[in-house]
Amino acid sequence: METQSWAEQECAYADLGDQRRKKRLIQLAKQRGSQPNASISQSCEDSASTKAAYRFYENSAISSQAILSSHIKAW
Repeated sequence: METQSWAEQECAYADLGDQRRKKRLIQLAKQRGSQPNASISQSCEDSASTKAAYRFYENSAISSQAILSSHIKAW
């Protein structure tokens, strides 16, 4: 039996239109959660991860409401 991380549980219901986006959301949640007071660039592993994080956050196809809805459903 596989145990889900807190990030996977929180993001399980996120409907972002593509499973790759959900996977990225989970990765970002883990990164940000491990260093909640750090900047995005500090919590990302390298410059490529930082760039990918900013691309994710700026993607107009991803709504904050979809992310929030997942959080609410997870509770």
